[in-house]
Amino acid sequence: MKRLLWIFLVGIIIGSNAYGQKADNIKIEIEGEKVKFYYDLVDTSDQFTYSVRFYCIINNYAYLSYHATGDVGKLVTGGKDKLIVWDHNKELSQYSLNEMDFEVKLLSRHLKRKEVTSIQ
Repeated sequence: MKRLLWIFLVGIIIGSNAYGQKADNIKIEIEGEKVKFYYDLVDTSDQFTYSVRFYCIINNYAYLSYHATGDVGKLVTGGKDKLIVWDHNKELSQYSLNEMDFEVKLLSRHLKRKEVTSIQ
């Protein structure tokens, strides 16, 4: 479990330094075949969204998860109580959870699009 936490911290911190983003209150839980990552994505501006990716690392190879749900993917906003859930049964089930490390990366920051109203 300590190894999972370390990989998660490294991933979120490496990505966060590039954009001034900070992750706090990081927690990891494993419930059966589900891995849950809780975090706060501290952002003082509501003008931005972020791209967050979840990786499973097996034998030094990082597999991008296409089945992680929650606060992952494009358009993740800053704030508290963010959650990523990954179901081991849906992806890489041929490997044991004990063989895996996990990494969460903050890849980019995007300016939110403003809604345009038509002028009549």
